[in-house]
Amino acid sequence: MTELVRAQPAFKVDFVPSLGLDLLSTMGLIGIVHDFEGLDAWLVEAAASVPPRLRHDIQLAMRLGVYPYVVVETVAGQLLAPGAAGHDDFNGLIDDLKALSAQECAAIVHKIVQRTAANADVELLHTPAEIIADQEQLEELLAKMQFPVDTEELIELLQQPTEWRDLLVSTIQRFWDRIYREQYELQQARRERNAHYHRTHQYSVNFRDLFAGVTGRRLPDHIHERLGTISTVRFVPSQYIGPYLSFLFNNSLLTVFYNSSTTPAEGDEQTERTQSLYQPLAALADKTRLQIMTLLHGRELYAQEIVNLLDIHQSAVSRHLKLMETSGVLNVRRDKGAKYYSINRQRIEEISARLREFV
Repeated sequence: MTELVRAQPAFKVDFVPSLGLDLLSTMGLIGIVHDFEGLDAWLVEAAASVPPRLRHDIQLAMRLGVYPYVVVETVAGQLLAPGAAGHDDFNGLIDDLKALSAQECAAIVHKIVQRTAANADVELLHTPAEIIADQEQLEELLAKMQFPVDTEELIELLQQPTEWRDLLVSTIQRFWDRIYREQYELQQARRERNAHYHRTHQYSVNFRDLFAGVTGRRLPDHIHERLGTISTVRFVPSQYIGPYLSFLFNNSLLTVFYNSSTTPAEGDEQTERTQSLYQPLAALADKTRLQIMTLLHGRELYAQEIVNLLDIHQSAVSRHLKLMETSGVLNVRRDKGAKYYSINRQRIEEISARLREFV
């Protein structure tokens, strides 16, 4: 059921289990599973089980835009509008992909390049089509954006977009058959129950409150700033995203992937309270993250100071800090390009109070 929710202006909201969106999102997460702490255990195990050739092709097909969600966003915008066959039918998704013309494939690739450049703060002096047609310009652009795949293979796909389409079709088919079909079918009923729960739950008509109620998170500023351009928001349940959220923008449609691993029974306030404890406690259940909490006791530190004090690799510290920020146990203040971290005392006190309810 789609309802009108008050924002500025008002827009429609729905909860939509989607095979196509879930499949593309999960493939994207497989490619970056080691870049984020706290993703679902099944996803980590699945990533470890992917055969080398399939792993290579997932990286190449889904990281055509450096960030996998750029590919997911662009493909979804082309093929997975509300009511599309690919939301419910795997063969329908594959057929729609195969039916993309050379011109449509080129347009998708151009959008991916354009969005990737924008995300990387790289200014395009020419159109994506002109850059892709010029080998020297293309190589220069790829160097600036630091694509995590082989440059020669990437150039070939960018210049022959139908080959990228064929690679994507083949990769999705193999990932579905070898890795994901059984798991998807096993979890489908749970996703449906979760979507039904949220559709029928009595949320506030204020979108900020609804968003917090569904995701357990405050509405991000960059999303709030774009609400005036949105006519429809669809929340897509994901089993594997952990404490994170993912957003897709396509014209006036905003898609939000949220964690659906637990669905309380209607009116089950105790289960809802328990669910709200899981992510922050999971964020603290690690020796390094507890060390970070100790370092931040009574003070604020910027990221590099934490790296120096822990004496571990910066990328590992960044993953831990991101999870702790996302789960709400740390506050983050930005100043002149640096991130300063401190303990979210209010959140910790809320967690402590809820834990005391158990004794």
